[in-house]
Amino acid sequence: MQIIIHLYNIKKNKDELVRRLAQQGLLPLYYNADKNTSIDLMRTLYKGGIRIFEYTNRGENALENFKELIKIRNAGFVSWHWNN
Repeated sequence: MQIIIHLYNIKKNKDELVRRLAQQGLLPLYYNADKNTSIDLMRTLYKGGIRIFEYTNRGENALENFKELIKIRNAGFVSWHWNN
């Protein structure tokens, strides 16, 4: 199972997500067992202009890390919305 995290408001429609993904030009895919490394990479992707990425469920910590990524996105990255 793979999980796509898009750093925009998830209530927008699929067509808008596809348009933004095409505009972005690539879809990074990653997993790291270490929560802090995963968070750091998410922040680095954001700083590089990436707003959509896929966090894959390849390891024991994937679900917990994913929950933490969502929490961080929702709490600390208020500007990650469709209107960016």
